[in-house]
Amino acid sequence: MKKILCCLLMFCLMSTVIGGVLAEETSESAYDAFLLKKGVLISKEYIKESTVDAKSSGGYDYPIDLKIVTLMDIETKEIYKCLQMSLELYNGRNFADTTITLDADEVDSAITAFQYMADQISEKSLKDYTELVYMTNDGTSFYLTYSASDGFSFVVRNSGGVQYYDVSTLAKLAEHLTDVKPKLD
Repeated sequence: MKKILCCLLMFCLMSTVIGGVLAEETSESAYDAFLLKKGVLISKEYIKESTVDAKSSGGYDYPIDLKIVTLMDIETKEIYKCLQMSLELYNGRNFADTTITLDADEVDSAITAFQYMADQISEKSLKDYTELVYMTNDGTSFYLTYSASDGFSFVVRNSGGVQYYDVSTLAKLAEHLTDVKPKLD
């Protein structure tokens, strides 16, 4: 009887843990929610707006393309716009194209985060070891790390992989996002 009770308890605990992990991996993006409407014909329009001249921390070119995406429910004429960043991330074996989606209402916070991170580099105000992290609704993380021994590094990471960018990319990203944002309105 104790073995059965113990097995049931373990099953319940594992179900809770696995359920929590799976819940964390789901996207909270309004873009994904719009696309997941059932029984609806949706039009997608992609317009390339600009390219951020970005380099990896090793000096190689890894540009970031910014696109405005307009989704429209054909029947109701409901429109949704967002910004997508297309870039290459290393997934452990090779570099693969990855798309990061910023909902229109999160672009301002991304601009603020990237500009703040860029300001920290120029002010050199961080101590010993510091991480600044901005996470998008689709689960992508942008990290600025500083250590007294290694200096600054800028990292983009999501389930598709990771890329280490030159820290000058932060200011460029903030500038390009600021230029593109009015087109989302």
